[in-house]
Amino acid sequence: MPDASKAEKLGRNGWLSLAPWPRLKIWGPALVIFACVAAAAVTPAWPVWFWYHPAAMLLGYVALMGNAVLVKKIGGLRATKIHGYLMGAGSIVTAFGWYVIYSNKEVNGKPHLTTWHGISGLFILLGTYCSAVAGAGLLDPHIGMMKASKTVRYFHSNGGRILLAAAFACCVLGWSTVQKQALLPVVLFTIPVMIFMKVLI
Repeated sequence: MPDASKAEKLGRNGWLSLAPWPRLKIWGPALVIFACVAAAAVTPAWPVWFWYHPAAMLLGYVALMGNAVLVKKIGGLRATKIHGYLMGAGSIVTAFGWYVIYSNKEVNGKPHLTTWHGISGLFILLGTYCSAVAGAGLLDPHIGMMKASKTVRYFHSNGGRILLAAAFACCVLGWSTVQKQALLPVVLFTIPVMIFMKVLI
């Protein structure tokens, strides 16, 4: 039988409840709000096709994957499953974001992968999708083929930290381009991103 403190955190079927963890309540909404505010500040603004690229990347990496990391820190079966769902959703959204920028450059006759943002972004996306597939296939609590392997968990966890840090840095590079290197908007974007990196990584 679990002790009293653990019992308070256990939901139905022994699944760990998400509600008692205050960090999720604070930083989860903060990640979503930041992504929405930043997307609203992107120029050219919606409904211009390009707008969907930064908006999708902010939603995918900051709001969805950021919350996926917070949830996973709680531990337990339920948290792990939700972590996987959020990571999967984030991967789909970022794939759409990649399609937007690719198609936008094609339509406008612009070359691809000419900036550090574009080059690093491509490698980060590939790493993200590899990590998502590996996480689902190897570490899913129900169907994972190597879910008990500490080595696989170690590389997935730390590889994910590196990818998320790189993705946030790539977001700053992209934001700097969108804002035409204007100091104040870049600083106002970078400071929260650095705080989020500290919390998540």
